[in-house]
Amino acid sequence: MTTDQSLPGPFKGLRVIELADRTGQWCGKLMADFGADVVKVEPPGGVAERRVGPFYQDVEHPDRSLYFWHYNTSKRSVTLDLEQEAGRELFRRLPAEVHFFFSEVVRLTRIYTSLDDLEHYQTTRLALPLRRKIGI
Repeated sequence: MTTDQSLPGPFKGLRVIELADRTGQWCGKLMADFGADVVKVEPPGGVAERRVGPFYQDVEHPDRSLYFWHYNTSKRSVTLDLEQEAGRELFRRLPAEVHFFFSEVVRLTRIYTSLDDLEHYQTTRLALPLRRKIGI
């Protein structure tokens, strides 16, 4: 029995861990729609995007956000409390063969003391959004 639940497509065979905000979830959606196996990591109670409307049949509920549904099609998800050591340990035990992480450096540094700690992943690529302050 196979555990690969990804869609057929050019990214089939790629494994992605998504621990991202609104910006990163779009990248995860595109990769999942093209066949990558994307696992979204959510905190207990879900990500903030679950509380963004509109809502299915105008019933406000985290499981009925059309905004969330749109950006998270074709993905799997797992709930982990990364504020607790037990949740961080479970995160570290996610599959070792991960091709991409979608995250912000701040979130990863809560889990790992340095990005060097990610070396136990076999083929990791970090997709970290670069943000800079723009001033006049």
